[in-house]
Order: sequence, then C-alpha cells, then structure tokens
Amino acid sequence: MSDAAERYIALVKQLGEAQGKRRGWQTDVAKRLGVHRSFISRVVRGDRSGVSSGVIEKAIFGLNLQPDFFYAETHGAPHYRTYMNPAIAIEALPIAITEPVLKFGDGKAEPDDLYALARAVLDLPFVRHAQAMLAGKPHKTAPEIGSLYVVAEKLIGSLNSELKYFASTSPHVKPAGKET
Repeated sequence: MSDAAERYIALVKQLGEAQGKRRGWQTDVAKRLGVHRSFISRVVRGDRSGVSSGVIEKAIFGLNLQPDFFYAETHGAPHYRTYMNPAIAIEALPIAITEPVLKFGDGKAEPDDLYALARAVLDLPFVRHAQAMLAGKPHKTAPEIGSLYVVAEKLIGSLNSELKYFASTSPHVKPAGKET
C-alpha cells in the first residue's frame, strides 16, 4: 500500500480521535472528507482498497491540507493539523457551513441550503469581529488597524479557500477564461 493511502488511514483515525470517537463521528468525518460514511467505516475496519488519488484529493480540498501531508517523504504518519493551510480550513468550520458547501459542490444544494450557508458565515467569530469593528469608530491606533488587517486576512483567506473548493468541485462554476 502506498504511503499516501497509509496517511489517509491515519488522517481518518486522527479526525476520529479529535472528535473523541463519539457516536456519529464517522458520519462527520465522511462529510468533511467528501466521501460516504460506509467508506470511512470500511477504512476503519481495515479495507483500504478504495483509498485512491481521487479520495486523497477530496481530503486535500475538504480539509484545506497541503498535499505534502500525503506525499512528503517522512517517517510515520504526521499529524494533519501541521499540514493545514494558513487560511481557515473547511474542517475547522462549523458543520452548518461544511454541509451546504459539500451539497453545493455535489450540485445538490437547494435555496434553503444557500441561505443557511450565508447565515452561518455571518455567525463566524472573525466575521462578527469585522462587523463590530466596522460599526464602531474609525480605527486610528496601530493595534486597532493591525487587528483589522488580521481579521481581513482571515476573511479573505477563507473566501479564497471556499472559491477554490467550489471551482474544483462544482459543475455550476466555470473556470475563468473558459467558454463552454
């Protein structure tokens, strides 16, 4: 079995441990990785035959991982959090965001899903922080301006990650410059 497949298996176990392997953890992990729960169940039971490059690619996008998590030459399985991109990863977002994002990516989103996604994004702590900063007095001190930049950087990074994910998975999004 390839190192990438072994690391995928380690990733599933790490995600399960992060959730305390509570009831329903395999369903949550499956949603985050963009696969069916039965696939996660088979991986956990030892059936590793379905760990393909496509499954690994879904994990990279779903968790906003650096591909090196799967492909770097290291001994043993690294922890996935050390390979998360600096932008907010989909895995780190609330399930209220990840569910509609995955539905949209699969082309199964309904209008209610999109409204729920918008409401969930507005409830993110850094978005609330940005709204509070914009509602207050103009920022003049260096720490105030610096914190505004930090919030903006997180928001832009998150939006860029979401847009890349949507563009890579959605049949409804056309890459820029390509006509169909």
